[in-house]
Amino acid sequence: MTDLSDHQLLDAFIRNDSEQAFSVLVQRHIGLVHSVARRHTADPQLAQDITQAVFLILARKARTLGRRTVLPGWLYQAARLTAANFRRAEIRRIHREQEAFMQSQSTESDPTAWQELSPHLDEAMAGLGAVERDALVLRYFENKSMAAVGDQLGLAQNTAQKRVSRALEKLRHAFRKRGLALTAAALATALSAHSVQAAPAGLALTISASAAQGTAAGASTLSLVKGVLNLMAWTKAKTALVTAGFILLAAGTTTPVIVHHYRQAQRFNSVHIRGQMRSYPGDNFSSIAADTTPVPIELWKQFTPKMQWRVEKPGRVAVMDGQTTVLYFKGDNTAFKLPQAAHDALDTYWIHDLAEFGHFLTNELATARAKGWRVETAAIWTNGLKQTVLTVEAKSGLPDSSNQKNHFLATSDRREVYRYDDRSQRLASVQIFLEAAAGETLVFASTAIDYNPAIDPARFHLDLPADVAWYQEPQITAGPDPYAKMTADQAARAFFQACSREDWDEAAKFYGVRVPDHAREYLGGMRLLKLGDAYASAPYPGRFVPYEIQLRPQEFNLRVANTNAAGRYVVMGQYDRNLQLQEEFVWTAPPAVLADTDPDAKLPPADVVKAYFQAINHADWSELAKFTTEADLAQTRRQIEEAQKAGEPFPEFAAGEAVWSAEHSSYFVKCHMKITKKFRMAIRNDNPARHWQVDGGI
Repeated sequence: MTDLSDHQLLDAFIRNDSEQAFSVLVQRHIGLVHSVARRHTADPQLAQDITQAVFLILARKARTLGRRTVLPGWLYQAARLTAANFRRAEIRRIHREQEAFMQSQSTESDPTAWQELSPHLDEAMAGLGAVERDALVLRYFENKSMAAVGDQLGLAQNTAQKRVSRALEKLRHAFRKRGLALTAAALATALSAHSVQAAPAGLALTISASAAQGTAAGASTLSLVKGVLNLMAWTKAKTALVTAGFILLAAGTTTPVIVHHYRQAQRFNSVHIRGQMRSYPGDNFSSIAADTTPVPIELWKQFTPKMQWRVEKPGRVAVMDGQTTVLYFKGDNTAFKLPQAAHDALDTYWIHDLAEFGHFLTNELATARAKGWRVETAAIWTNGLKQTVLTVEAKSGLPDSSNQKNHFLATSDRREVYRYDDRSQRLASVQIFLEAAAGETLVFASTAIDYNPAIDPARFHLDLPADVAWYQEPQITAGPDPYAKMTADQAARAFFQACSREDWDEAAKFYGVRVPDHAREYLGGMRLLKLGDAYASAPYPGRFVPYEIQLRPQEFNLRVANTNAAGRYVVMGQYDRNLQLQEEFVWTAPPAVLADTDPDAKLPPADVVKAYFQAINHADWSELAKFTTEADLAQTRRQIEEAQKAGEPFPEFAAGEAVWSAEHSSYFVKCHMKITKKFRMAIRNDNPARHWQVDGGI
């Protein structure tokens, strides 16, 4: 039976009263439970009583555990509650015994770190949400691989890794609040090495027999079982109340807990959320950019009879049809598939949280308490209807120097405002404001939240073009693998060199998929000017490589004409190299008449364009106004100022010969634009073959 999953063993125990199945479960998880108990008591016998109580509780509660229950996480929480229940009764004695116990223990990797964090570990874990706690228990307490964590949580390996990283970072911040400054690596090492120790020999056999057969346990153990079952019942009821609208908030550090009561909310089977988000159309679903124009984003989610969902932005769409999850990049005509159903995936977690606001609220408040975020509630009346407004001041905890800060929702300093009405007991609207030194910017606002809408089943089917390119993770191959030996810097250089010589097959090895046409047009023939050293920036799991490249000169044409009251040549529009219109310059007022003594009054077409470019290069706005419209001047000025602010070089322009076009009654001046791009490549190698893959920044 040892090859069966936890849920298969539970089924065997429930249906057949299989003592063998229960015994395997005990053997599999007794170290986890006993280690929690030992962190709460120095008395070995009491630790065994606590451990036995937990498995007695499991035997009694087995039939109530849902299919989505992560058993190690459930057992961890049960052990913590059992131990804490005992601890409250004898906290002073336990504290002294814990201290003596910890001083007597020897550790292998970092005894000082473990001795400092161990007394606070379970309290800090209690501040995490259930999913986060499950992820850490599986990864570090049970020492499972990231692939196994993903399988048990129903997530892709990359998503599971992100979930574990976020949870570990939250745990680290909880320790920091208690005066324990640990790096994420040190914390992970300590948890893996010391959080679970072997239980005493023979204890598992005793527990299996008493729990599975229902034999009598000691009085102290039965007392623990009764107390914790009552505590679990209250915890479940309290969670239901929060989900239904009971809000437990700490409004500031000294304000008493506010309890606001709402009637039981009616369940819903589907939800449709629409909103506007300041984000690039084709970028990640959680990416934000305060200086961009808002784009629409939508979630359709169906919970029954089977879960299906779709999240869409103008440039990308993710669909989970109940069996697999597919992400499609519209502009690139590329796609990525997860071969399993997922509750949320591909950076969509935050909007799924809104769809299940009760569960999200519970976790958000726990996170807020653990991190010391400011939380406030207020009642407002709109058209005679009462709404409750919940405001959370969330802090990323990242330094301003982090490349991730304020570029994604989870890594931003933000103010979250949730409004839900008392009558329907449902979330009515959401606003998320980015808080930065420059001020506050609204980066997401819901425009409609519809409950129980009829969703067309076709919404969860994604029709893809026949020539779509599918992303493939690099796989381990037999024999020498030169790509696996590359550093992040070497991989970045090899990618740029492949683009320079337009070797797109080679470039695709670092891109993970066929390089799309627009990227070929952009990067083909580029020159690598400078490549910096790769560096890490938490919480991103890969590396960032600074680079400076010069793109292939771009050819275009400017149309100039003198059919105006001033009788002189000015710029009328921009065209591509095939004379297809790209932008027409609309003159809202006629060009100014220049004095005959002004050297610009009688310039020929080619010289007008040279003067136009020279004014741009010198940021001479009064000179530029002689040759172009107010709109073009304002746009050019804004682009230059933004480039200067970002430390980006502005393009270099050169004017060539002028050619007459009888069709347009104008001259076309051939132009060249040289663009130097300075930025940083995001690159990661968390794939089976350990190949560095371009992840962004291009």
